[in-house]
Amino acid sequence: LHGGEIKGKIADVLTAQGLSGVTIKVLTLDGSKVLAGTVSKTKGEYSITGVPVGTYMMTARYIGYEDFSVKVSVEDGSTTV
Repeated sequence: LHGGEIKGKIADVLTAQGLSGVTIKVLTLDGSKVLAGTVSKTKGEYSITGVPVGTYMMTARYIGYEDFSVKVSVEDGSTTV
């Protein structure tokens, strides 16, 4: 099992405008360990590669916005959007 990729776009919920500089982390489900992370690019797009197979909690943090968390599942050789 090699892992997969998580990618997507972080945007303002009201304007749908992409947000750059958002800190994105992939954590164990209990939140005790950070497995991977990145920062969103100019249009809010991000990509995290080499994430181990499994189910995780993904968090996004940005000054001036509420923190956001979502459960994600990663399968071997696939991309989770």
